[in-house]
Amino acid sequence: MYNTFRIAMVCEYMESRSNLEYLFRKRKQQGLFWKMDEMEKMIVSVISTLSYLQSVGICHRDLKPANMFLHPSTGEIKIIDFGESKDYFKDADDGGIGTMATIRGTP
Repeated sequence: MYNTFRIAMVCEYMESRSNLEYLFRKRKQQGLFWKMDEMEKMIVSVISTLSYLQSVGICHRDLKPANMFLHPSTGEIKIIDFGESKDYFKDADDGGIGTMATIRGTP
């Protein structure tokens, strides 16, 4: 018997039908629109998430409705698919401006 070391990332489960692209198409077919307060909550959620990512030096680079999920009970937006994201590396050699390096994930 051999001993293996495995790493796993456990993430929050999101129902595939809570994808913003799916929800938009479904609502459009039914002639339904989001209310102003619902839109405001979603926009604030996306902005605060992107603000946090920027503060830790991550640029998503593939932000689209298919990569955003609406949490049904809280109305918050969850951002997924960081396969094309970039990490900012700030170094004293470049004056603290920073450079970007791609973080590759699943295709």
